[in-house]
Amino acid sequence: MSIKKHYLLPGELYVSLVPMEITTVLGSCVSVCLYDSVRKIGGINHYLLPGGEDDARGDASKGSASIALLLRMMLNSGCIRENLEAKIFGGSSSVSADRDRYAIGQRNIAMAVDILGKEGIPLTARNTGGMQGRKIIFLTTSGKVTMQLLPHPIIIFQHENDKGSDH
Repeated sequence: MSIKKHYLLPGELYVSLVPMEITTVLGSCVSVCLYDSVRKIGGINHYLLPGGEDDARGDASKGSASIALLLRMMLNSGCIRENLEAKIFGGSSSVSADRDRYAIGQRNIAMAVDILGKEGIPLTARNTGGMQGRKIIFLTTSGKVTMQLLPHPIIIFQHENDKGSDH
């Protein structure tokens, strides 16, 4: 019997009651993998921007909404909050660390850590930040995540006139 596979696009989330291998590729985006170790149910999201408290019920491309929706889908699937554990991946810098004005990757990471902490869901693994993208494969029935750093750092473009400028 072969396991079903799904490719998760940015702004999507997926919860499966059956064995699934879910793959996604992350740059500054972040994925939160939730797993119920008793029910053997897993779910994953892929969000682009951190969002804020006002986004908690809206657009799944924003972390605040995406994590809330993922948690709600897990609980609606019969998971018990006390059995949940989380792993987070992604949040690489889209430009050099000293020049990243918007720090999207770092803000995406902080959003996940903050929400998981507030929800009381333990963070059991993470591989975040840096300058390289990641490919992850999440197995929903075991909670196992296989991660591969992409072979090349994210390409940085810096306009000649921007050198040394803080504006």
